[in-house]
Amino acid sequence: MAYSSIFLFLILVCFLFRNPCHSETDTLQQGQELKDWDELVSSNKVFSLKLFTFGTMVSPYLGIFYKNNNITYRYPLIYRNKAVWVANRNNPIPDMYGKLIIDVHGKFSILSSGGTVLDLCSPNPLAARNASAKLLDTGNLVLQELHPDGSVKRVLWQSFDHPTDTLLPGMKLGINLKTGHRWSLTSWEGETLPVRGSFTLAVTEDLNGTGQMVILKGGNIHQMSGPWCNGEFINSNKISFGSDVRLYYVSNETEQSFTYLTKSYDSFPALWMSESGDLEDSTLHTGLFCALTSSPVHAQSKLEMFKCRDDYTFYIGLDFHFPTKNYIFVDEYEYHESHNMTLYDCKIFCWNNCSCAAYSYATKNRTGCKTYGKMLYNPAEANQDKEYYTFRDRVKKKKKNWFWLIIGAGFLALVLSCYFLYKKLHLKGKVRKIQKLLLHQLKRLYKNEETHRNINNDLHYFTFKSILFATNNFSRTNKLGEGGFGAVYKGKLVDGQEIAVKRLSHGSGQGITEFMNETKLIAKLQHVNLVRLLGCCIEKQEKILVYEYMPNNSLDYFLLDPRKKVLLGWKDRFAIIDGIA
Repeated sequence: MAYSSIFLFLILVCFLFRNPCHSETDTLQQGQELKDWDELVSSNKVFSLKLFTFGTMVSPYLGIFYKNNNITYRYPLIYRNKAVWVANRNNPIPDMYGKLIIDVHGKFSILSSGGTVLDLCSPNPLAARNASAKLLDTGNLVLQELHPDGSVKRVLWQSFDHPTDTLLPGMKLGINLKTGHRWSLTSWEGETLPVRGSFTLAVTEDLNGTGQMVILKGGNIHQMSGPWCNGEFINSNKISFGSDVRLYYVSNETEQSFTYLTKSYDSFPALWMSESGDLEDSTLHTGLFCALTSSPVHAQSKLEMFKCRDDYTFYIGLDFHFPTKNYIFVDEYEYHESHNMTLYDCKIFCWNNCSCAAYSYATKNRTGCKTYGKMLYNPAEANQDKEYYTFRDRVKKKKKNWFWLIIGAGFLALVLSCYFLYKKLHLKGKVRKIQKLLLHQLKRLYKNEETHRNINNDLHYFTFKSILFATNNFSRTNKLGEGGFGAVYKGKLVDGQEIAVKRLSHGSGQGITEFMNETKLIAKLQHVNLVRLLGCCIEKQEKILVYEYMPNNSLDYFLLDPRKKVLLGWKDRFAIIDGIA
C-alpha cells in the first residue's frame, strides 16, 4: 500500500516538473539526453529517432523509423514498423539506462549505467566545440559543429555515411575513392536481431573497370546486377516504374556510387537487404533488383533436385510456417552457433538432406538453426509457441478418379464440419468459464481494496452486444484515441451513463492470460484520484475494458498545456499530491 502511494506520487511529480526541453523537437543540443520514451522527430514528422526494443523491458537499440507508419515489404510479406537505421546494431545497451548525449568536445555517444556503449563520433583534435545533432526529413541524422551565432560551421558525422540494412532515398552504395570509405548494406542476423548478418549489398568493379551491384555471402558473390549501361544494370529485370523515382550511378575520380531519389516520402520508400539474401523494396515497385543474376561461383545456391524432393518446391526467400497445433517434431539436430546461420541457410541444409522434414530457429531470439527428422501427430505434447517451417507441396496435374474424389471430398467435409462444430461449442464453453473466473477474481480484488480505500465500485461484466450499442458499433466519431494495445472509444449505456471503452487490438500480442493479469493489476491500482474501472468483456475474440468517462479529460491535459496549466495553482497541485500520497 505504501509503495503504491509512493509510486503514484513520483509519477505525478514527474508530470508537475516536466522539463520543457523534452517536447517534440528535431534537434539534440549539448547538455540534453535522449533516453527511453524520448524521441527526435524531423521537422515535417517524416522520421523519428528513438530507443527501441523487441518486447523486453530493456530498450537495447537506437534507431530511426518512419514516423507513425509501417513499412510494407512485398516479398516476403512483412508488416511491421521496422527501423530503417540502427546506430548500435552490434553493441546493444545492456540495461534500461541507455541514453544518447553530445559532450562538450562534440563527442556523440550512446551510454548506459556502466559507461560508454558506443561512440558514434569522436572529433579530432579533442577541444571544446559547440555541436548539436539534427534529424532531417530525409532520415539522415547529422552531427553539426556550430558557430557562436548558431549557424552551421561543418558536418562532423552523419548516419547516411553508415547505412545498416536499409537504403533510403539519398543514401549511397559504393566507395569514396579519396578516403576509402565504403557504403554498403548488411542484413540483420534475424528478424529481431539487428546484428550484422550473412548478406552484404555493395558496389564493385567488373573486369572492364565498370561498376556493378553485388550481393555477397561470406565473401562470395551470391547475386550480381551486371554493369551499369544506359540508365540500368544490364542483368536486372527492369520493369516500368513511376516518374517520382530516379536512379543515379556516379563514377568519377572522387567516388563510385549508386543512389536513388523520390519526389516525396508519402509512400515511405526504402530498399531493404533481407535476412535471406534478397533485396526487397517497400513501395517503390522499380523491379530493378528483383531479378539479380545468381553468380556461377555461388555453389551453395545451386540446389540439387533429389528424388525425395520431387513433390516439394523450394521458394527462394519465402518460408512456409507449418501450423504446429497438433504436431511434435523429433530427431532434432542443432547447428553450432559458430556457423552463424540464417533461416535461409537452415532451409538450404534441410532441403539438401532427405531425412530433414522441417527446420526452425534455434533460439527465442530467432537465430541459429535446428532441423528435424520426423513430424508426428501428438496434440497432447505439441508446442503451441514455437514456429516450424516445412516445404510446400508441388502442384501436379494428374488423372483423377472423379467418383472417389467426390466421395472423399464429401467425407472430408463431413468430418471437418463435425470438428469445427465441436471446436465452436468447446470454445464457447471455455470462454464462459474464463468470463466467470475473471469476474470472480476481480470482484474479490475490489472487495479487498475497498476495505482500505474509500471506493464504492460495483464491477460488471458487459456483453459485446451492449458495448456495440454504447459505442455506435465503434464509430469513428466516438473514437477518443489509440495506443500501442488498442483504441479507446466514448460510449453511453442504456441508463445514460457515459463510459470509455478500451478495445484491445487483435495484433496487440495479448492473450487471455495477459489480459487477465492487466485487468487484475488495474483493479489493484484503483484510487479515488484515478479513473475507475467499471468492468470488462471477453467475447467473440474481443478483449475489452470499460472505464468511467472523464468529460474534463485527465490531469495531464491541464499540466502539459501551456495555457491550461495556469488554472492549477500551487494550492491545488499540493492538494492533488496529498490526495494521492
